[in-house]
Amino acid sequence: MKIKNKLLILFLFVIFLNGIGYAQDNFFISNTNFPVPPYIKRGLVIYYNSAGYVVREGKRRYVSFEKIMVIQKIEGQKVIGIMYSLNPSSSLLTIESKILGQGGSGTFYVHPEYAKKMKGKETFGYKFVTDGKIEYRTENTSGEIAYDPKSGVFLSLKVVTNNSEAIDIYKGYEYVNLPPLPNDFPQVARNSYTYTMSSIVQGMGTMPVGSISISPISFGKQIAKFRLTTTQTQGLTSTQEVFGTTLLGPHYIHPDILKGDITILKLTKKDFNYYIQGEGGQMIAHLIIDGTEYSTTYVDPQTGIVLAQDQQMGDIGILRFILNQ
Repeated sequence: MKIKNKLLILFLFVIFLNGIGYAQDNFFISNTNFPVPPYIKRGLVIYYNSAGYVVREGKRRYVSFEKIMVIQKIEGQKVIGIMYSLNPSSSLLTIESKILGQGGSGTFYVHPEYAKKMKGKETFGYKFVTDGKIEYRTENTSGEIAYDPKSGVFLSLKVVTNNSEAIDIYKGYEYVNLPPLPNDFPQVARNSYTYTMSSIVQGMGTMPVGSISISPISFGKQIAKFRLTTTQTQGLTSTQEVFGTTLLGPHYIHPDILKGDITILKLTKKDFNYYIQGEGGQMIAHLIIDGTEYSTTYVDPQTGIVLAQDQQMGDIGILRFILNQ
């Protein structure tokens, strides 16, 4: 496959994720008065298969991927988790640490008691049509959610816009053991850092891409919010908010667990293993899915700061982050 076509797949993958994520990410805003359902707790893993298309240059470009959501922490009404979106055919992976729910509704659930209360009513563009069905309408977007009336888990979610269509299909769940959360954040979580980004592409060598800066916004008991500012070499900038726990954040791993080899996340329904090993006097975190290493992270064992990371861009090449020191 030519490099141009590979980059197009990567671009479409990101656009497609943003498209279906719009309705999901905004659903939980509609309700904060109901509690988080009791089955949603740290270690819950939810699986979906997603497929659809985006229109690009007058043509439909089809994309499919697997979505894995891992609940990290419930703090107050907020459900914090990590979402892994994987396109196996091209070995592309995106990782987002985000709010997956707030109180009685979220990206993959609605509290069944809230759904009963809202039956026949509409809020924020969402109409609770019948037990197990919600319709979504705005000026440019429509959607339909099928959910299990007993648990409230979304069984399918369809989103249609002027130039895209996507659907999520529920594939099951499991509970996994996660390392315990430390009581306090490491000091490096409270500091600001900048990483230089470069790409290593087959046949093109190493090219500067830009930089990414990470700065703290706020801290809860065991959840923190950070601002990521990405600056491209062309001068374009973008910002986003991400979350971390006392154990893991966008630029750190708590040094208390960097005393030896440890498994961070291992799934049974998927060949997925995220683990840390001591190698050559440093700690290296490996994320391996279906036999492919998607990221390699080099961590200072004394402070927990991420020194460098290589992210696999499918078979295109590698995206490399190096801490500015």
